[in-house]
Amino acid sequence: MSTTAVFLSTFNGSRFLSEQLNSIIEQSFTGWQLYIRDDGSSDETLEIIGRFTELDDRIHNLSSIPTARLGPKNSFAKLLSYGYAQGIENYFLCDQDDVWHPDKMAKQLDSLMKIQGPGLVSCKVQLTDENMQYSGKKPAFEIGGAESQLNISGLLSRNCIPGCTMAFNRQLVELAMPIPEVCVMHDWWIALAAVSAGELNYIGAPLVYYRQHAENVVGGRSIVRIIFDVGSWLAVLRKGGEELSASIKQAELLADRLESRGRSNESCISVLREYSSLFDLKRRDRLGLVRELGLRESSLLLRWMLYIHVLGRLSEPGK
Repeated sequence: MSTTAVFLSTFNGSRFLSEQLNSIIEQSFTGWQLYIRDDGSSDETLEIIGRFTELDDRIHNLSSIPTARLGPKNSFAKLLSYGYAQGIENYFLCDQDDVWHPDKMAKQLDSLMKIQGPGLVSCKVQLTDENMQYSGKKPAFEIGGAESQLNISGLLSRNCIPGCTMAFNRQLVELAMPIPEVCVMHDWWIALAAVSAGELNYIGAPLVYYRQHAENVVGGRSIVRIIFDVGSWLAVLRKGGEELSASIKQAELLADRLESRGRSNESCISVLREYSSLFDLKRRDRLGLVRELGLRESSLLLRWMLYIHVLGRLSEPGK
C-alpha cells in the first residue's frame, strides 16, 4: 500500500473536476492513492468520480449514498481520520477547481522528507481565470508575501496557507487530530499546529494553478474592488469580526492541545496564550498587544479592519 495519499472533498461544481483529477493522474510522482469524499453534490460530480475510479485503481470513492453535507472543515476531517487509520504517512489536500503542476507532489515530498517531527510544506500558487489563463494578480492570502507570514505571528489572525498548497506528515496529523469544531477551517488549524509545534517550509515556485470563477471569486478580488463595493465591504467587515473571535478561541484550544500532549515549545504556547487573552484586555491595551505579537494584514484596508475588530464590541464574545 502507498504511504502517500491525496484527499479531496467534492461538492456541487463538477465542470472543473475532471481537469483536477487528470492533473493528479499526470503527476511525475506516481506512488499515490486518492481518496474522495463527496459532500452532498446534486450535479454530475458523483458520475465523474465513478468514471475516474474505473479509469485508475489508485482513485477511491469514500462517499456514502446519500452523502451527508458536512461542510469543508468536517468533510476533510473525516478524510484525514480515514487516512490516519489506514496508516498513511504523507498527506496532500486537494480542491476540485484547481490544477496541479506535474511536479507538485514530487517537489513537496522531497522537502517534506527532510523534516524531523511534525512538518508541513506549502507552495506558491498561480492565480488563473476559469479558462486557466494567468490573471496577473495575487490571491488575497499571498498579498504581502507569503514567505514573510509563515510564522506564528503571521498565522494567528489570518490564514495564508490554503489546503490545496499543503503537504504534511503523519506526525502533524497525529497532533492536529481531532480537528476541533470551534476552529475556523481545517487548513488554518493544521498550519497553525505545524508552525507552533513542528516545522513549516515554503516552496516559492507556483505548483498550483489556483482557479477563480463565478463561484469562488472572493479569493482573487482586488482590494480596490472591495472598497467600491459597499455590500462586499460590509460583508468582509462582518466576517472578519467573526473570524477574529473564532481565531482567538482557536489559539486557546491549540495551546491546551500542545500542553496536554507534552509539547515543550514554550515560546509558541506563550504567544498563543497572549493572543487568546486579547479580549480580556482593556481596549486601550489591545492595540499594544497586536503590535507586540506582530499581527499583520496584507493591505492597509485589512489592517484597519483588524484594528476596528480589536477595538470594537463587534468581535467581543457574548456582545
